[in-house]
Amino acid sequence: MWSPYSANLQKMGPSPVRRSLSSAGRSLNLVNETHANVALGLRGRELMEYVQLGRTGTQVSKLCLGCMSYGTPGGPTHPWVISEADSEPFFKLAVESGINFFDTADHYNYGENEEITGRMLKKYARRDEIVVATKVGLVMGDGPNKRGLSRKHILESIDASLKRLQMDHVDLLYVHRLDPQTPPDELLEALDQVVRAGKVIYPAASSMYAWQFA
Repeated sequence: MWSPYSANLQKMGPSPVRRSLSSAGRSLNLVNETHANVALGLRGRELMEYVQLGRTGTQVSKLCLGCMSYGTPGGPTHPWVISEADSEPFFKLAVESGINFFDTADHYNYGENEEITGRMLKKYARRDEIVVATKVGLVMGDGPNKRGLSRKHILESIDASLKRLQMDHVDLLYVHRLDPQTPPDELLEALDQVVRAGKVIYPAASSMYAWQFA
């Protein structure tokens, strides 16, 4: 039933008590959600299996989140990707499920993928609890030195990748493809240099024939 009194109450909005209760309810929901996320994260780490990374002492989850599919749709190298907003739930669920291994590359949409990966991991993960891999070697632009495995390109690329990832080092730096124009000694010396500089923990190799790993 309408009355001037009820009309005045509607104009005044909820009472201070109601506003306090509503605010408290939202806070309680936030606390409950936080506790649930923490519990899920702990449970995920209990269920996830971890293995040694090659012959190193570093432990990685058996599942690795490959991040190539995230970026701006229509991008220069991977136009079929999903947007950063759509990718966020994947990062959140991965961390909560105990995944600690994340893979990206400088070539994926010319660095945009590294930027998204860096932002999402900064939001949902602790740097000392995750293992992050990126790659070097594929085309990054039009210039003749914007590709390959020369010392120049490796040294410049790792600095650019770290800036995009918002990190001071990566755990793995993969050679994305072998570069026939770069002598093996130059490649190995450049990889050794970035390791000694503290920018890379482990050098690695990606797509090539098995005998080329020897």
